[in-house]
Amino acid sequence: MRLNKLSIALLILFSLGIYLRLVPIITGNTFFWFDQGLDAILVKLLVIDHRINLTSRYSGLAGVLMGPVYTWMMAIPFAISRGDPRSFTVFLSLISLASAAATYSFVKKIAGVTAALFAFALALFAPFFVFNSTVAASPSPLTSLFIFFIIFSYELFVNKKTIFWVPLLFLCGLFFQFEIAFAFFVMPTVFVLFAIFRSGKLLDRYLLIGILLMSTTFIPQFLFDL
Repeated sequence: MRLNKLSIALLILFSLGIYLRLVPIITGNTFFWFDQGLDAILVKLLVIDHRINLTSRYSGLAGVLMGPVYTWMMAIPFAISRGDPRSFTVFLSLISLASAAATYSFVKKIAGVTAALFAFALALFAPFFVFNSTVAASPSPLTSLFIFFIIFSYELFVNKKTIFWVPLLFLCGLFFQFEIAFAFFVMPTVFVLFAIFRSGKLLDRYLLIGILLMSTTFIPQFLFDL
């Protein structure tokens, strides 16, 4: 298959982005400190000891525990790799690379190829994006997932596609699973955008479905409290 210049540029950028994320995995020089240790213990309890967790470790708010979704998510690479902690980094890197691809596609649609290449390079090489794809802590996925928050918000509030209430609010619910303090400040952003753009009716069916899906993300903590 013949590749044009754009395809070659994308391939080179993507390959370099993969390389940056592979180096700590290959060398075994991945970040692993106290918080990662607590998360790893919870994953071990789930996969090896078959104890289903309804909460995760403590949050930055006294007396408030994180949700278990991050633990459940990290159980997948842990089980596949038979307990290799580097598998956490592989999993997060895949999420990071997927968000970079989504960034390119989104920016290309709204601003053209040149801007899309620039945004693609930022998502692949910016230190903050690279760092959070190699540190296996529960807030790490937020960096990559927030790109989808921007995409869903644009489709909902600018393009007036109210069906995007569903993935947007579900994503907000997941944010609470990864870092409560972060999600606590994201929610007012949704309300402000709604007030500014006035996208859809207040009782839109997709809004109600989104609220329902968002509520399901809190079921594990609700059952734990019961």
